[in-house]
Amino acid sequence: ANVTPAAMANRSAPWWSSMKATDDFLNVVFLDFATQLKRKPLNKGSYYQLIEHMRPEDFDPEIITMLDRILAAVESAKPVT
Repeated sequence: ANVTPAAMANRSAPWWSSMKATDDFLNVVFLDFATQLKRKPLNKGSYYQLIEHMRPEDFDPEIITMLDRILAAVESAKPVT
């Protein structure tokens, strides 16, 4: 309901590149969801809590690749003395 039918039908629609997901979309979705559950809505700083409800196969492979690269960089970094 929060994504226009035109955007749903066309992944290259401007909606996908111009939408600021955290401000224009997710806040509305989470507010609606929390209202239905009669719970406090998640704010932007709490989105990380959602990861606890995901399975490894829910993650896009690109995310796993990027996180692996970040981990490799951190592990190979030398402390500043």
